Amino acid sequence: MLNILRGGLDPSKIPIDVRTRCYIHDDMLASISIENRSEKLIPVVWSGILVEPFWEDAPILTGDSELDHILMSESKLLLQYKLEHDDFDVLVRVEVLERLKISQEYFSHYWYQLVLKVGYRPLSVQRTLFEEIAEYYQKKFPNHSPLDIEEMAMQMVAHPDKTIPPHSTGGAVDVLLRNSSTGEVIDMGSPINMPDDTSHLIVPGLPNYALSNRNILLNGMLAGWFANLPSEWWHFSYGDAYWAVFYGYEKALYTSIYEEE
Repeated sequence: MLNILRGGLDPSKIPIDVRTRCYIHDDMLASISIENRSEKLIPVVWSGILVEPFWEDAPILTGDSELDHILMSESKLLLQYKLEHDDFDVLVRVEVLERLKISQEYFSHYWYQLVLKVGYRPLSVQRTLFEEIAEYYQKKFPNHSPLDIEEMAMQMVAHPDKTIPPHSTGGAVDVLLRNSSTGEVIDMGSPINMPDDTSHLIVPGLPNYALSNRNILLNGMLAGWFANLPSEWWHFSYGDAYWAVFYGYEKALYTSIYEEE
């Protein structure tokens, strides 16, 4: 169960070790104004960071067809988008790349290398992704109310009609870590995009090695001044509304980038 912060609280006044474990509800983001910096999206080509896009991932087979579909949903949607848009790539804002470099400096002390799975996510992909995760939860929890299902889905994928999705701003990233010597993926205790509580930063019964690895990832991204999303151990953002509330800023730097039709 996530600790959810709602209106009336200032997350920036909460100790950082507590703040990183509290989900900031969307009602707290509504008061944030947007500076809307005209900052370009750029591909991540810096050699210090590995770029392994979701759309290059091999299929995940758990034996549960519904779960397999959700685990690979983003990969398939981004691949389809890329096939239709030749210039699409793993893209982030200019300042976000600079922040990622700072984080990588932190990880290098552990002989770890940052792996970027996605940055900017087009709104059309965002919408379909939200619809698919909501449908998955509705099938899995048929006795839950539509409002409960929507709330669960929004903790995994932002609803583009109700908030500015972090990934649509070019300020959010989904990341992993690899051992820079062996190339092995660092085990976080659950696969990325797992639609259950094992994706939460803190999970009862999580093995100590996985908790330690998640904390290394968290601290390294905080070093780059990213905000974390405690419902997804792999998701971090800079410059979006969630980041602004997390650090106590009055303005977000970025708003959604609308793709050309």
